Amino acid sequence: MVITEIIKNENPHCPLTDEEVAQKLLISRVAVTKLRKKFQIADSRARKRMYMINDLKAILNENSSLSDRQIAKRLQKLGYDTTRYLVAQLKKKVQPKSKIAAISSKNSANIEENNVFHSLIGHDGSLKLCVDQAKAALLYPPHGLHTLLIGNSGVGKSYLAEKMYQFALTTDNFNDDAPFLAFNCADYADNPQLLLGQLFGYQKGAFTGAVSDKKGVVELCNGGILFLDEIHRLPEEGQEILFQLLDKGHFRRMGAAGDTRTSRIMLIGATTEKPENSLLLTFRRRIPMSITIPSYTERPIQEREELVHSFFQREGLRLKRNLIISQDVFNTFVSYSYPGNVGQLKNDIKVCCAKALLQAVTHHADSVRITFQHMTEQIRNDVLNGQIAFEENSCGSDLQIQYNNQMKPNDVASSQQEDIYQYIENMHMNLKYEGYDDDRIIKLLGGLVEKKLAYIARSTRSNRPQISSQTIADIVGKRFMTLADYCFEQAKKKLPLLRQSVIYPLASHMKSAYERIIAGKRVKYPDFDKVKKEHEKEYFIAKELTQTLAKKLEITIPDDEAGFIAIYLCHFQISYQKKHEKNIGVVILSHGHVASGMAEVVNQLLGIKQAIGVDMALSDSPNFMLEKTIIAVKKANQGKGCILLADMGSLLSFGPIIQSRTQIPVKVIGRVDTLMAMECVRKSMIPEYTLENLLLDTKLQKNTESVSLLPQTADNQKQPAILTLCLTGKRSAIKIKDYLHSLNFPELNAVHVIPVGLVSCSGIEAIVKHYQISYYVAAIVGTVNPQLADVAFLSMEELMRPAGKLKLKRLLHIALPNNNQLHEVIDERFILFDSDSMTKEAVIDRMVATLLKNKRVSEGFSLSVYKRETYGDTLLKGGIAIPHGNPSFVTKPTIVVTKLDHDISWTNNQTCHLVFLLALNEDSRPYFEQLYSLISDQSKMEKLQILNDRETIKQLLLN
Repeated sequence: MVITEIIKNENPHCPLTDEEVAQKLLISRVAVTKLRKKFQIADSRARKRMYMINDLKAILNENSSLSDRQIAKRLQKLGYDTTRYLVAQLKKKVQPKSKIAAISSKNSANIEENNVFHSLIGHDGSLKLCVDQAKAALLYPPHGLHTLLIGNSGVGKSYLAEKMYQFALTTDNFNDDAPFLAFNCADYADNPQLLLGQLFGYQKGAFTGAVSDKKGVVELCNGGILFLDEIHRLPEEGQEILFQLLDKGHFRRMGAAGDTRTSRIMLIGATTEKPENSLLLTFRRRIPMSITIPSYTERPIQEREELVHSFFQREGLRLKRNLIISQDVFNTFVSYSYPGNVGQLKNDIKVCCAKALLQAVTHHADSVRITFQHMTEQIRNDVLNGQIAFEENSCGSDLQIQYNNQMKPNDVASSQQEDIYQYIENMHMNLKYEGYDDDRIIKLLGGLVEKKLAYIARSTRSNRPQISSQTIADIVGKRFMTLADYCFEQAKKKLPLLRQSVIYPLASHMKSAYERIIAGKRVKYPDFDKVKKEHEKEYFIAKELTQTLAKKLEITIPDDEAGFIAIYLCHFQISYQKKHEKNIGVVILSHGHVASGMAEVVNQLLGIKQAIGVDMALSDSPNFMLEKTIIAVKKANQGKGCILLADMGSLLSFGPIIQSRTQIPVKVIGRVDTLMAMECVRKSMIPEYTLENLLLDTKLQKNTESVSLLPQTADNQKQPAILTLCLTGKRSAIKIKDYLHSLNFPELNAVHVIPVGLVSCSGIEAIVKHYQISYYVAAIVGTVNPQLADVAFLSMEELMRPAGKLKLKRLLHIALPNNNQLHEVIDERFILFDSDSMTKEAVIDRMVATLLKNKRVSEGFSLSVYKRETYGDTLLKGGIAIPHGNPSFVTKPTIVVTKLDHDISWTNNQTCHLVFLLALNEDSRPYFEQLYSLISDQSKMEKLQILNDRETIKQLLLN
């Protein structure tokens, strides 16, 4: 019979259904079913089960210790569409119970053998109960038990949660690709609405700024483990929503009335508080497992010794050297009571190693010997004051740790600590070259290492970090740095607004003055009488300082030198700088909740806090909005006036009214969009721009998309130049030139650096005009700002900071307009074509996945992008979107470009066809400025729309 032949030859892994057989025989499905039953042929499901049981027996005969997951994978490779659950059911039919029990025991042994907890110090000691509880929670069917980790700061709650996740992947309760998301409730504690939105997602319009639907971490974590750090910061409303999810697996996004969603998660919460004081009773009942982690001092001495030893071993790997740790250091670390527990212990050991490395480099030692003097000052004081009770069983001799170059780099987490060690070696080499002896180098750098590490530990985001004294000493010499520091301390007693940044210019001036005097040269200050008259207070302070300096340097210092020092004291007072260094204020106005989001986007992309957004709610009258705007203008004004960027209507008439009432110069530009706001804010930060310039330039930019007050073509055809300027004379200007070249900026190779000697600010304008005949003068770098309107100024004090170096690079980029740096952040791997994605979320997810695959960002970047999208519009005119995430998750700056085959809705019913996902860090502003210039080029964007080749698109973007 034909039907038996067809079924006999079918694929056993995917048997034919009656419908499929009917299509082959060109008869009805009912007729096939009758024939199949007539010939006693089982249906497709039964036949598949029979085939699978035969293959399952063969697999088990080959290796009976395989887990259900491993068996399911083997069957899937054979072509079966099966699951672990079905495998478990079939195993019961083909194996006796005793054999199943034996296999289960074997699987448990395998899990124990490969137990990820074994790397946890104390897993079989003080943390044994914690580990056993964690295992029990993770192995409990079907999806584990929700768990609460309790312990003080630094005990290792986050670390244990990560270990639990790793162990979970070895169990049958979780898939191999089960997600693990960590979410810190404290990050959003001041905004409960946003916190709940990030957790559970929200519907469009749920709250101000919710311009589109968004998934929350609960939804994204479906099938995996959600780690909520500082869970006690979760508001009661959030706890109530969460325990409904834990009970039934159901939740609703914020703003969704009846749209119930499902998510199966295992929750791990962490808290430093007592649960009964911070969590609702109804919520605590849903978390059956509580794990209390002991503090460092509660752990036995053997474990503390092992912890100390392991941290030193990690530092030895970073340093790539052998370590010798004296017994008193080892015993102190073991016995000390750390408020910050294991986390603080690790940081203090880093401090020790950094200080000891300095001494080893100084004495050319191969090994790093760590002694009591290398410990932090706080610990040393506590030891000397008898506040530490030493353990009797601690180390009785020095501990030696041999560096093993076979150790894998992954054994130690990456850290900025490596930069510290390199920094110490580099600084030692520089000071040695400068001529300092070893004792003086140790004294100079020793006390600063601890401060440097503390600075890194705080991970400050300031763009203006303090300049270290060793950097100044490297440039001007220790002797004059010390003298300048003394002069600053003396002068500040009488000039409380004097900035510490005056130290470098003073040190540089003193060194040059000393060299001139020793050589028998004199420089007369031309405006000496004017200085004494206009800056009387500063002059008399300077006079006292020169008398002291004469004694210390054992030379005779002429009165004119007091004039130079008085000028420095004048220029580096806060009140003076505030008077002379001002920006134009920018206030963005809009109907609805757009302006604040636009200002947030602009500020974050430019890395500043310049723009202020004021939203006009539907209930706001024009008069009420006017009052809100006046408050914003007063806040934004720095003395150069304020520009209002408004969308339409009555907001456009606010300028004259505000100017009349506040006496603050105000200009208004209408029809604002994000791109215009970005350009306007960027230019408002350029000191050379006046309010009138900015108004004109922004209007022209809006009308032509190409006009700018930046250097015109005629200037760009000249060779670019930088003038180095010092009030002291040309020798100091030459040293500034040498320092510029020491920065090794490739752009400087195409720029002529010209040192200029100067004894008065009054003559600088003529000097600059002289050089502008032959050069395009891109900037002046020096110690005192000559206050020229058409040339940017960069102080030496500023140049020694990272932000100053970035400013110099931006100035060089303006001078060298063809210097496109986007090739550093865009390559063919990050140019995508998308014909499948129908939503904004799908596009972002694909682009983030590309970044993760290429290790350009770390986990958490995706969430930060979605968080950023809630703040405001990232869609520019022309259907171009620029989503971006938190710079802290960026490992290597990258821009991903996605060209969509069809328009998708991005926000507020506006469509998008081109997306630039920015994974940029805080040092990447030049990339963004070049990208902005690219996006502003309408002809290039039109060309891009018709291109479908990655290489061609890349050439278009980079040329």
